[in-house]
Amino acid sequence: MLLDLPLPVRFVTPGGIVETTFPIKAESEDFPIPFPAAPDLVRIDPGLTVLARVTFNVPDAILHRQLRATNDAIGRLRTVEALGKKQDKTSIERRREALSSGTSHAIRPEPTSRRRTGI
Repeated sequence: MLLDLPLPVRFVTPGGIVETTFPIKAESEDFPIPFPAAPDLVRIDPGLTVLARVTFNVPDAILHRQLRATNDAIGRLRTVEALGKKQDKTSIERRREALSSGTSHAIRPEPTSRRRTGI
């Protein structure tokens, strides 16, 4: 597969916000993160400029902090989706809190079943 895709990434660190772009050339890529310590938050494609579903494994601590970022509804939505795949007690509780907090209408539980309706 031949790719040449610039992927914007935003890091929130104690020193401030750092935005960079990683060149994606293959279906799976690893990039070194040039910080002395782990960032507080990481947002892949913060401006929603890439038409793709990106899989990015984020440590639980960063996911839990992302839920508190009330100025980033899309980031919170993606975090709720990521936490939905985890089965540990803390992730389940944090997801439940986010879904019931009502801070964003975009973050709502999906129905467990969908009914088809005719028009």
